[in-house]
Amino acid sequence: MEGHWQALDEHGHASSEEIWRVHDGRLMGSGRSYDRGLLRGTEWLEIAELDGQIVYTAWPQGQDPVGFVLLDAGEQVAVFQNLQHDFPQVLDYRREGDRLRADLRGRDGAHLVIEWDLASD
Repeated sequence: MEGHWQALDEHGHASSEEIWRVHDGRLMGSGRSYDRGLLRGTEWLEIAELDGQIVYTAWPQGQDPVGFVLLDAGEQVAVFQNLQHDFPQVLDYRREGDRLRADLRGRDGAHLVIEWDLASD
């Protein structure tokens, strides 16, 4: 997941991006979402060991942090879950070459897929 990932809208503007870097044994990230090129939301992200488990923690703009426990991991996949959260409850990240796909699932069939391409910094 390390890298600068971005999705572009039909006008070539970023619609969302995540930037991940390894720091002190943790994967630290930031996420931004845009609407027609204007910044609409931000969040801080971290994947780290906590109490013997690997936890993905998100701090969405203006909200309390939410943790998701690692369920499945491989060289190109990481799946996290928090069934107490409304949306998302499952974060399914999959990397295929220079593409990263996040499949976010929640209660009552709520579902969102985001696909990013690796951006050159």
